[in-house]
Amino acid sequence: MRIVIVGNDNFLRFEDVDIAGAPDMYVYLSDRSDGKPGTYVDLGKLKATNGSFNYAIPAAVDLSAIRSVVVWCRQFTVTVTYAVLMR
Repeated sequence: MRIVIVGNDNFLRFEDVDIAGAPDMYVYLSDRSDGKPGTYVDLGKLKATNGSFNYAIPAAVDLSAIRSVVVWCRQFTVTVTYAVLMR
């Protein structure tokens, strides 16, 4: 997972992922690097469990505060997977 800048727009890019299935999965941009949501930006439901896809990041998001991407299962309130973003 990585952040891609296209013109003036920011996107979160999932590249060739294979995420174990769980119900009710959401994508969060988190201010933490330990896999917990912390203070987060909700990008919406996980689009797919495998493959490559993008999420638009709202312009108001301060990317300097974002440390990781968390895929969160709301039904069971657990982290499914996460990735620390490299600077």
